[in-house]
Amino acid sequence: MKLNDLKQIIKNKITDLESDERLGYKADIATNLPLVFVQEELRAKIFAYNDILKIIENQQSAKDKK
Repeated sequence: MKLNDLKQIIKNKITDLESDERLGYKADIATNLPLVFVQEELRAKIFAYNDILKIIENQQSAKDKK
């Protein structure tokens, strides 16, 4: 699998996670604790995928410089 293919897969995952309707609701621990957990999990996944995307881009940049 090429790095560009992997980047696109990860970008698609991020888009899917960001479009999850559960992120659009206001929730706090006093009103809807289960939703808070779901939202934090979604945000953590988005953050992780963005970190992976940065690593891939750095690898690709280093590869292009060689």
